[in-house]
Amino acid sequence: MSCNDTGTQLKKVSLKQEPLDISVYDKTRLIVALGNDGIQSLNIVSLRPLGKVINLGGKCTAVTHDHEKVIVAVDDKLKLITIDGKLIRHIDHPGLVWSLSAVINGKIYYSDFSDDDDVLHCITLDGTNIFSYQHPQLIGPTGVAVDTHGNVYVAGLSSHNVHQLSGDGTLLSIILTKTGDGIKYPRGMAYNREKRELLLINQDRKIIQFYAIH
Repeated sequence: MSCNDTGTQLKKVSLKQEPLDISVYDKTRLIVALGNDGIQSLNIVSLRPLGKVINLGGKCTAVTHDHEKVIVAVDDKLKLITIDGKLIRHIDHPGLVWSLSAVINGKIYYSDFSDDDDVLHCITLDGTNIFSYQHPQLIGPTGVAVDTHGNVYVAGLSSHNVHQLSGDGTLLSIILTKTGDGIKYPRGMAYNREKRELLLINQDRKIIQFYAIH
């Protein structure tokens, strides 16, 4: 489903599988992760499927891109592929990927809360670890976003908050909380660079909220 920033629904499309993640590939195309089915490209305006579903040999849970290249979390692997599904290489990484951010300056940010790890990782495109962030008040890290200053945001699903980090992984502030801002089971997150707004899927996928980031 697509909507404008006031919440008015613009388009809606039915897919064969529940979409687990979405990434804006370019001005005309979206890429959707469809679990065990693979990934699917959609027209950004009509939301109509473009071509066939691409099966990547496992469960596709998260997707992002770096210029023309697409990065997909497939089971416990990160695959770097072309838009038509051709494998370029695997990206070595610690932990299991829950959510991917957009690739910023050659860096991939992803959340991992497998085996009670509760970690936000930052790696390069060749798999080199830059930092791993953990905090007692970050439980169940999910959505990840990066702003124009290079600050990183990660949502805590079970800690009901949003952490703001510097580009080197240092905590700046817990900017949104359950008691102060009504954050409850936050999940997906994105950053609008033109409006400098953080979009957050809140209340266990029931509402979408926008927060000004200065």
